[in-house]
Amino acid sequence: MDAYVVVAERILADLHQGRKEEGVKILGEARQTIDGLVTALNDHSQYNYDLATQNADAAYATYDRAKILLLAVIVLFIALIATIGFIMYRHVSGSLSSMVASFSRVEKDLDFTVRLPAEGRDEIAKVARAFNALTDRLRSASR
Repeated sequence: MDAYVVVAERILADLHQGRKEEGVKILGEARQTIDGLVTALNDHSQYNYDLATQNADAAYATYDRAKILLLAVIVLFIALIATIGFIMYRHVSGSLSSMVASFSRVEKDLDFTVRLPAEGRDEIAKVARAFNALTDRLRSASR
């Protein structure tokens, strides 16, 4: 590039001074320098294009990996939610089944000694405590 600038300045100086033939002669002599500059610029342009292509390919690969990772996280999250839901369902369903069996036993046999497990602070434990208190009062009233 520096060699081209020197040649271009000489040509422009000759043209400004009206020495067109000398400028054209220098241009002919500088043909190799100009061709070298054009080749260097083309090479640099190709390098930039190749670099941009590599970066684009890397960006697409990163995007594809991110999509796969996001999909995996979503699947794991859904599996976690489903597992938590199933555990809660089994807890509630098991507790309610136990209550129904106890209510049926009291109703069928008039057995007021039936006790429900009342561990915890949730609504099912509150119902179990209320049932236990009711059966205690009924047992003491029937004596």
